Amino acid sequence: MAELDYAFVADFASISDGKLSVIGGSFVELTVPAFPSVQPVTVVGRLRAKEDFEPFALTIEFRLPDGDDFVVTGTIDSKNVDHVYDSKSAVLFCINQGLRFDAPGLVEIDLKIDGEHVRTLKFDVAAS
Repeated sequence: MAELDYAFVADFASISDGKLSVIGGSFVELTVPAFPSVQPVTVVGRLRAKEDFEPFALTIEFRLPDGDDFVVTGTIDSKNVDHVYDSKSAVLFCINQGLRFDAPGLVEIDLKIDGEHVRTLKFDVAAS
């Protein structure tokens, strides 16, 4: 089975040549000018799996302070492999998403591999 090596939130990220480029990474508070506000948020991470792995689902569930929850799901297969090392496949991911915040509060982001919860990321949203 695949495993989550690491994950964090950022203002923006991209993947090029097997490397992550991250701007404003690993924050725990997001300050917006006022509510409502739409802000870019990126979920970034790396998955590891056996070299010849079967496809699996990566699910990211966003829970926003106002209760407006939504889910992003994708299938990871061997075509997504960025690099093989120590007989493991490395798969980088970054999900760039514009999030609408109508109220301050805690944002929770659950990451699941094939339906199994592997990590929860959290940050606060506040007005400046």
